[in-house]
Amino acid sequence: MKPTFGTFGIYRWFLATMVLFCHLGPEHCWRCGPNAVVTFFILSGYIISYILDTHYLRIPDGIRKYYINRMLRVYPAYWVVIFATIPLIKYFPDIAHHVSELVMPRTPMDVILNMGAITQNFANTNLVPPAWSLGVEMEIWLLLPFVLRSRSGLWKFLLFVLFIKVSGVPVSYYGPLFAIQPFALGLLLYYRKQKNLRDIPHAVGMASIIFTLLFYVCLSTMKIEGFYADIILSVLVIYYLSGIDAGRLPRWFKRCDDFLGELAYPLFLINSLTGILVKICFPSLDYRSWGMFAVGFPVANILAVFMIYAIESPINRLRRRIRN
Repeated sequence: MKPTFGTFGIYRWFLATMVLFCHLGPEHCWRCGPNAVVTFFILSGYIISYILDTHYLRIPDGIRKYYINRMLRVYPAYWVVIFATIPLIKYFPDIAHHVSELVMPRTPMDVILNMGAITQNFANTNLVPPAWSLGVEMEIWLLLPFVLRSRSGLWKFLLFVLFIKVSGVPVSYYGPLFAIQPFALGLLLYYRKQKNLRDIPHAVGMASIIFTLLFYVCLSTMKIEGFYADIILSVLVIYYLSGIDAGRLPRWFKRCDDFLGELAYPLFLINSLTGILVKICFPSLDYRSWGMFAVGFPVANILAVFMIYAIESPINRLRRRIRN
């Protein structure tokens, strides 16, 4: 039986909001962003494993279609944010620098790396700060079709990840060797669901969601303890949400979940762009403050809605044609 995809839209929007809070909110709360990005990696591992195993690896020319659809998912909105950010950096360089240390690319190679979202290897020249995570995700996306085509490929991949974890190999937070570990967790979550094992009880799932909210509100400033607490809570929440059949949800809730899920990606991209715009319009607001986030949160969501209707919706129609 085909495993349920799950209901992740509101959760993805919440994680994107935490990334926004990391960039605009008080500086002592910055760990919300890295914790949310790690959870995004786990969730991406689950979702990409699902769409490959249930669709792209089962149709003719599926891997090529998968690569095209991943590119269409990432680049159009990303490029729009880049081109919207460039004039703001040019005409308001001091504000751009204070919001996210943004500066114009210095060399042609910087331009190429920015356009390709391959930005984890250089500092302070990336026009979209979260782009480093897109870069490492895409590197893993390239690999996963060949990992999932056979059980031997899956086991080799998991053994490689285990070797990285236990061997003491130097791992940078901004590199693929770090991201591949939470990705592997997401992959394992998917294959556990594929075996039709029992779902998490509703009470445990809801408790995990509540503790996640409390974690981000109260506990995300913890260092190593917070990192592992975030991973445990993320695994529980993703496994719980993956067992929810969207077809059985109230129609209004399903629409809300779908809509907020669509908001998540543009919201993830535009945190620095939002910060610059808010500071230009409200110069009395302090950088990295509750006031900056309180004003930036609705502004970012309005911009994300505009991006959905102007960019994402037309692109998604093309992606559906390619997928089907």
